[in-house]
Amino acid sequence: MLLVIAGLAHSFLLLLQYPDFTSLSEKISSSTLRNTITENLVNLQIQGDFDRIKDNPAKDYITSFISTYGWLNGSFLQQDVWNFWAVKFITLFGSILLITILQNMLIAFMG
Repeated sequence: MLLVIAGLAHSFLLLLQYPDFTSLSEKISSSTLRNTITENLVNLQIQGDFDRIKDNPAKDYITSFISTYGWLNGSFLQQDVWNFWAVKFITLFGSILLITILQNMLIAFMG
C-alpha cells in the first residue's frame, strides 16, 4: 500500500510541482446570499490567499506524499486547491485503488 501511495504522490509531484507550466488555476468558490429582511440577493466569489509555491500540496515529494497519505482520512488537498481535470482523474483512480488494496488487506488478515 505504501508503494501505491508513493506512486500517486510522485504523479502529483510531477503534475503539480510547477503549476505555471501547465496554466493551472486555483478553485474559486462562489455563493449567493439572501437577505431575509429585504429579500436582496448578493453574489459572492471567494478566492483564497494561495501562494503557488509555498502553499502547494505538491511542492516537494514529502508534502506530496503526506497529502496523498491523507486520502486515507478523507482529506483531498489536491482536489480542494486545484481546478484541473487531471487532478480529479488521478484522485478518483487513486481512491478506488487504495480502497481495493485496503479491502484485500482486510480479507487477507481475516483469512
